[in-house]
Amino acid sequence: MKHTFENIKQLVDHCSYCVVCKKYRTVEINVHDPDDLLEVNYWTVENNILSFSMILNDYSRPEEKLRDDESRRGTKYLFRLDINIINNLYQYTISGSVCELNSEGKDKTKAGLFELSFYLYAVCKSCSGSVTSEDVNIHLDSSTIFKFSLDIEDFYIQCEKNNYRIHYRYLRDVIDIYKIDKKNNNFINSKPLRLPIMPIDFSDQAKTISQIKTLITFS
Repeated sequence: MKHTFENIKQLVDHCSYCVVCKKYRTVEINVHDPDDLLEVNYWTVENNILSFSMILNDYSRPEEKLRDDESRRGTKYLFRLDINIINNLYQYTISGSVCELNSEGKDKTKAGLFELSFYLYAVCKSCSGSVTSEDVNIHLDSSTIFKFSLDIEDFYIQCEKNNYRIHYRYLRDVIDIYKIDKKNNNFINSKPLRLPIMPIDFSDQAKTISQIKTLITFS
């Protein structure tokens, strides 16, 4: 099972499609920054450009960041981040004087000091299978993003009495296989069968179930 990718497009394509149901998943992109300076307005993908429209809160005094939202007095700027999902290059713009550079050619404001990351979460509305990517980290002193990989992925196989949850834990290189009670969707075996990560054939449910039963029998 492939879980590392060369660019964001490959990552999005993988997360967008459920190989069990052969249907498209609902994708969310979540942004966070360690300094809690950003508020996301919206994100879009068009012409291979992933764009984020955000508000950058530039607090002139550190104590302002510690106040609750109503009493903060930091200056707000419009922050736009555009990422080419094919070549992984990106650029950003910040409205107002926050973009001014100092004598060394470096951004002298908060914009030159913070970093941000985002991750993808997608869920299939038909089978509830889901996938979460690892964080894609962006450092604003560089123009290229690296590392596109998955964190965890769940597949649900439901066919009469054969109901399983297959839980890929990519960072640990393991798969957890649970047998599920279809009536209440609870795990029949609280302790999963844990195996080294391996490809499982999801092209056909009968093949998938046969492979799972074989793994359970000989493990």
